[in-house]
Amino acid sequence: MCSPRVLHHSEIGLVRYCERCSHYQLAFGTIVFTLSDDEFTQFIAEVNLIRGIDTNCTIKDIWIDLPYEDVGLLLDTKELNKLKELLKASLYIENLNLLLQTLKISGPK
Repeated sequence: MCSPRVLHHSEIGLVRYCERCSHYQLAFGTIVFTLSDDEFTQFIAEVNLIRGIDTNCTIKDIWIDLPYEDVGLLLDTKELNKLKELLKASLYIENLNLLLQTLKISGPK
């Protein structure tokens, strides 16, 4: 049974990680999806390659593929920036936890 721990959460979503099954769960807006370690790494790389043009534009014209057939995220630039912030903070926490485990120090829960 999964028991994921929250890496980071914000007003727009959260990222959780389950050490038992090595999967990330990302909730963003009204969608929740699960990604393997490799899929999560690839997702972050793809998101970071996307450049939003106009932060005042509210047209949802940014498509991000998910590793499911015919499923993706359709975002505007503000949402893209919030997603990037969520992923960046989650990676910082995950890297901190890995470092603390290596040093055998208890980290944030």
